Amino acid sequence: MNQFTADYLANLTADLSVQVLNALGRRLRTALQGAEGEQALRRSVRAGLAAMLALASHVPAEEMDLLQDIFTQFFEEQEVAREIAGLLRGKPLDRYEMHYLFKEAGFDPETLPGIDFDAGLDAFRGAFLLAATEDLALQNTLSTANLLEQTRLQTETLHALA
Repeated sequence: MNQFTADYLANLTADLSVQVLNALGRRLRTALQGAEGEQALRRSVRAGLAAMLALASHVPAEEMDLLQDIFTQFFEEQEVAREIAGLLRGKPLDRYEMHYLFKEAGFDPETLPGIDFDAGLDAFRGAFLLAATEDLALQNTLSTANLLEQTRLQTETLHALA
């Protein structure tokens, strides 16, 4: 992570946080609006990005610019932000969709310099959710989203059994 500048991480975090906030449904977006909620979301996004980028700590300097360009372009995609926003609704990242989006952005997950793409997704997801569950401003949002998801699954199960 030390090869990624603080400015790079701050800019990527700010851009992705705005994208994720915009990708949330109206109810969650309204719940997070305001300085406290938006800062909590930003802290979670930063934790996720930092964990993912930490996997590239051994990337040679000559490949670092390429990796920064790849991440910048990939995380600018609205569909990527929509997938990340799903984490706040209690949904896991859809690996197939993330791979598809990465390829659609013009990149190959198999040749990503210095990072295994799936390990990067796992690191992002884990750090993002850990930061979100530890942040008081996001705890209620996550709890509500998880309850709604459990209710949806129970309803689907009841309909399937009927």
